[in-house]
Amino acid sequence: MPSLRKQFLLVAILFTLSNDLSVASSETAPDKYRICTWTRKHVYIENELGANKILTVHCKSDDDNLGVHYLKYGETYEFHFRDSWFGNTLFTCVLSHARKHAEIEVYDENRDCYHRRCDKHCRWNATRDAILGYSDTNPPKQDITVVWQQ
Repeated sequence: MPSLRKQFLLVAILFTLSNDLSVASSETAPDKYRICTWTRKHVYIENELGANKILTVHCKSDDDNLGVHYLKYGETYEFHFRDSWFGNTLFTCVLSHARKHAEIEVYDENRDCYHRRCDKHCRWNATRDAILGYSDTNPPKQDITVVWQQ
């Protein structure tokens, strides 16, 4: 009879494989049994406002304040993390330029992990008209638009 340690290891491996191979029934159907904590997530925010336009970025979660960053045109701010074991990871960012601003949820574990929007990479582009979010597909698909506020 296998040892308790070997049994546990076998169950953990089978669970991980079934988790990685599962496919949601549609793009918006959540995979509520998916474990998100094992995969490192990367968020990218790129300044595509135009020449000589500075983008101010301030991101935070309940646990981490990532500070204020100033991006020149074409620059990208990146940070990475792992999801909380409690299934409630949320990072918000306030983006601003000139007299416009927007607060966006750059990573929401429910939307981005369980709905498989961003398995590893969440990309955001700040343009003159709006902030555009892209899914982690090949090729990336623009699926979120946040309009600047005055």
